[in-house]
Order: sequence, then structure tokens, then C-alpha cells
Amino acid sequence: MDGLMAIPGILLAIALVALWGGGLGTVILAISVPELPRVVRLGTFVFSSAMLTEAAMSFLGVGLPSEIPSWGTVMAEGRTFYQIKPGLILFAGFVLAGTILSLNILGDAARDALDTKLASDR
Repeated sequence: MDGLMAIPGILLAIALVALWGGGLGTVILAISVPELPRVVRLGTFVFSSAMLTEAAMSFLGVGLPSEIPSWGTVMAEGRTFYQIKPGLILFAGFVLAGTILSLNILGDAARDALDTKLASDR
């Protein structure tokens, strides 16, 4: 693993292009492989942001139709019974927050495991 961490990502990309030939697919592959940890982290962040946005839009009534179950519609329907049973809206909110937090932690862990530059900075 130390040998892989000693080689900068762009140098590895240039070596792969020289090894496999200079086609467009090889160049794209060689340049995108060192960026994979950041792409994985960004993907989990975008997915969790999309979940939060969808839930907020559904809660406000401008998202998905009310027939389609989502965390926002569950919270919006639980809002009418909040005085009687507040657990309906609170449970959905806590599960949504826990899911988003878990996705962000998963993305950080994946970046920490895959990024060799991050490990060399410590």
C-alpha cells in the first residue's frame, strides 16, 4: 500500500496511458481513476441532498403526489395529528435525518478508505 501512496495520481494516470496506448477511452479511464474517491463522496452527498430536497418539497405539497409514499408526505400527513400523536411526524423526521447523516458518514468513510492523498496528509 505504501508503494501506491508514494505515486501521485496524475503520474499513475500518465503511466497507465503509456502502458495501454493513447486512445480516448484510455485517457478518460486513466484520469478518472485517481478522482474516484472524490466522486464517490460527492455522489453520496448529492444523493442525501436530493433526499432532503424531495422530502421538503413533498412536505410543502409541491413535490410528489400524496399517493406516493415519501418521508415528506408522511410528515405532512402526520402534521394534522400532531397534537394527538406527535410521534408520527417526529419518527419520520428522525429517520430522515438519520438516513442523511448515515449517507454522509458512509461517503466520508469511503473517501478515507480510497483516497491515498488523504492518508499521506495525516
